[in-house]
Amino acid sequence: MCLNKDDWVKIWLKGNEQHWRWAKVSSEKSKDIPTFAKGVHISLIQSPDYTGDIDFSLILKTYFGQPRIVMKGDVIAIHSKFDLLFYNKAKEEIRDTWPLIFFKVSRIEGDGCLLDTENSKLYQTGTTKYFVPLSMYNYYFENEASIDFLHRHIERLSNLVTPYLSLLKKVVTLLLSGPQGSGKTYIVKSLCKLWNLHLYEVDCNSILCDTPSATEAKLKVVFDKITRYAPCIVLFSYFELMCRESNGNDPRVFECFRKCLQETCDELPIIIIIETADPDIILNSEFGILFTHHFSIDYLNEIERLEILQLLLGQRILSGCLDIFDLVKRTSGFVFDDLNILVKKAINASYRRISSQTQAQLNELDVALSGVVITKDDFSVALADLHKAYNQAIDSIAPNRGKSGDSGGVMDRVVSQLLAEIDGINKNNQVFIIGATNRPDLLDPALLRPGRFDRLVYVGVAEDVDSRLKILQALTRNFQLHEDCDLSLIEEKCPQLLTGADFYSLCSSAMISAIERSVLQLEKGKADEESTEIEVRYEDFVNSISSLKPSISEKEMKKYKNIKESLNSTQLK
Repeated sequence: MCLNKDDWVKIWLKGNEQHWRWAKVSSEKSKDIPTFAKGVHISLIQSPDYTGDIDFSLILKTYFGQPRIVMKGDVIAIHSKFDLLFYNKAKEEIRDTWPLIFFKVSRIEGDGCLLDTENSKLYQTGTTKYFVPLSMYNYYFENEASIDFLHRHIERLSNLVTPYLSLLKKVVTLLLSGPQGSGKTYIVKSLCKLWNLHLYEVDCNSILCDTPSATEAKLKVVFDKITRYAPCIVLFSYFELMCRESNGNDPRVFECFRKCLQETCDELPIIIIIETADPDIILNSEFGILFTHHFSIDYLNEIERLEILQLLLGQRILSGCLDIFDLVKRTSGFVFDDLNILVKKAINASYRRISSQTQAQLNELDVALSGVVITKDDFSVALADLHKAYNQAIDSIAPNRGKSGDSGGVMDRVVSQLLAEIDGINKNNQVFIIGATNRPDLLDPALLRPGRFDRLVYVGVAEDVDSRLKILQALTRNFQLHEDCDLSLIEEKCPQLLTGADFYSLCSSAMISAIERSVLQLEKGKADEESTEIEVRYEDFVNSISSLKPSISEKEMKKYKNIKESLNSTQLK
């Protein structure tokens, strides 16, 4: 639309006071002043971050409440926070997020390029598929911290996949392997921003079902969404669960996945990435033939670990006795997430150490000015926390699959997930997993295979005199024992088949008897509070033994011995 001399136009002025103002055209003709379009047709770009069955008219009206310049083919990113009713209309899976809603300008009526709800008609015309500028998240949200050491992996993977982006109707399947916490998901998200692709994340735990036919049905739904969200990168996690024979996987599942890959085609690029911490499980299965490339992320070397530790510690004050180069050597096999957790634990340990000091030891002014100093001991405490893991009553979370009796096979999937997590722990990480159970016969057999809980240790009751006496000595090491208290005589009076918990109950009961006797003496005035010492006497133990009943019967003990003998003698020691 052209403007002639003496035409009046309405201009929106932005400043301290935003308002409309009329202006008169002084020149003969001008094509430089933008005019309003008669109507603009906008399509919703389909995305895994939101559903297409939601009415976004309020978001569009709010966004175009002021004039904006639009052109055909433009992609508009609108923050969903502009729609106050969004949470009431969105589905449960996206209630905890405020995604960006992407629209594409498909058609403009008239010659103008300005659009607002007062001077133009706005039409929302269905949905479409298109590239999205994910960099807009950096505009609306705080930027993620840059992880420099991953840039070389991002560049390598980008160079590997870029040629396939120009191949229409060609689905690329990649295997991305690396230790858990090494930054695989971060790399994939960075590629999405680099190529303006959607990211569709698929957890294979949500696909696996009790029957192969049900799993096939869910796979088909997933691939239908993949075509809908193109152009996109699809990130499958925990894919090894679909490959493990112990899960009873059926050939039909593989055939369904392979057929879906062959039938999935689109004029927009689709890249399928399987991320895993144990690529051998996938590559050695029938799924291994489906991958175009295998891209692996190695463990960090000493130089990379040093750079990451320096980055995470930043400007924090380190003690002079802390040798960061020695710390780098002690963190061999650590990935980025491990180092991040290590530094956080060390910082927390330093604050706990400071808070435990007395006022005489701590000068608050010095701490406020100089900050908390992180010492070598703080990192030792943090490393100790990372080097051990303990699972108690493991039979409650890893029962024999197919026999748990729960509806829907929930516990079966929990066991499968536990196996995948254990297999994902690299041997160089110096992580020890210990599980405790009194019913090893209920555990899933796959849990006891080599590489998992492959060393079984039977801890029975103390049956010989020396063992029982050592338990009593350990439990009473902080007791004030009377001179008439002979632990060997007490051991002789104890019944057989006493567990460690039974001995603990015996000693606790004897201590309570001694405390009651001391309180009674204070009440009668036979002793004063300052000079009274709580002494545990022989008679306290004898009285406690008279009411003590072993927690394990002879019948139960025989049952445990039978379980011990039934297990593999090469495993059990």
